[in-house]
Amino acid sequence: MIPCRLALFSLAGLACVIAVFCGCALPEMPSQEATGANRLELDPDLEPPVTHVPLEYWRTHHREAVSRGEFPENECQKCHDPDTYCNNCHGYVGVKQIESVAAD
Repeated sequence: MIPCRLALFSLAGLACVIAVFCGCALPEMPSQEATGANRLELDPDLEPPVTHVPLEYWRTHHREAVSRGEFPENECQKCHDPDTYCNNCHGYVGVKQIESVAAD
């Protein structure tokens, strides 16, 4: 059994090495500097609220605040359009897409 696992891991490792050397690359990460479908569009005149500081922490932990009820999704959508902001990242990392909610 062990030799089979070792062979599978060796094949998987070889496939990764081949992919790297053949020029396969990850898609561009979504950002405000990205181009095309991975560009995050946000009004440049908006200042991040104090709740978003530090921004790097907020980017990876915002769902926890929404899950705890600190920020309802419709509140987030006052600044973030799911179609041009949220879902670009959500699609990139493979998590649930956000549906647009009607404005209050």
